[in-house]
Formats: sequence, C-alpha cells, structure tokens
Amino acid sequence: MVSDENEKKRILNNIKLELLKMEIAQAQNDQNVESESIEDTAALNISQFSEWEDDAPKPKQSYEQEMDNYLICFVGKNVDTDILNFWKSQNEKFPLLSQLARQTLCIPASSASSERVFSVSGRIIEERRSRLKGETVDTLVFLHDFFKNIKVLSTSNK
Repeated sequence: MVSDENEKKRILNNIKLELLKMEIAQAQNDQNVESESIEDTAALNISQFSEWEDDAPKPKQSYEQEMDNYLICFVGKNVDTDILNFWKSQNEKFPLLSQLARQTLCIPASSASSERVFSVSGRIIEERRSRLKGETVDTLVFLHDFFKNIKVLSTSNK
C-alpha cells in the first residue's frame, strides 16, 4: 500500500512538472505576442467595448489549481467515455491537462519504429538462437540501437 501511495505521489509530481513546463512556455509565448501588439491596441478607445466587458476571458488558473480541481472533480469517479473525447470536452475547464493528455495519448502516424524493432528482433531470434531469454533479447536490441546511435553521433562530429 505504501508503494502505491509513493507511486501515486511520484506520478502526480511528474504531471505537475510537465504542466509547469507547459505553463512557462505558454507564458513566454503570450508575453512575446503581447509585447508585439501593445502599440497596435494602445490607440483603441476601450469605452467603445464596454458592453462586452462581462464576456472578457476569466483569469487563467495556475497549473496547480487546475490539477487540484481535476483531482476533486474526477479522481475515483468512473468516467464512461472515450478518453480522447473526454479530454476534448474538458478543454475549457482544464486547458493544460487536456493539452498534456493530447500529447501523451497521441497515436503515432506510422508504425515504422515498431516495425524496425521487430525487424531487429527477427534477426536476433532465428532458428539457432531460439532459446534466448526475453531479457537477453531486450538487451541485444538495446545494444544494437545504442551502437547504431553511437555510429551516427561519431560520424556527425567529424
């Protein structure tokens, strides 16, 4: 039970760290856009838009508030829906979390990377080597990729 609690805390901390990174990147992007448009908007007469003041966007919640609100609303509740549709529908309420979910749950457009792994594994596990343990095969595939990347790095540094 303790390890489950520690694992849960570790996962929540990792999610909060990713949300913080996204919030910082978004703030930097907003600051760049804002500084470019200050001169353009300074000339507008704000009183002309007073009827839309109530429709002004609400202040954004911090990533910690967003995470806490999500935990209060949904953790422990059974959500009977497609996970991608769920996060799409929650985009307004949890913008950073839904963006993180899109990044995490995205499906690769190609199966080339998995096919490469199977190809390498197929060359390692052949009739003569059919008794290799799974752990040994994993290590051999890792070493194959590692040495291939070392070759690429060493040729690019020359």
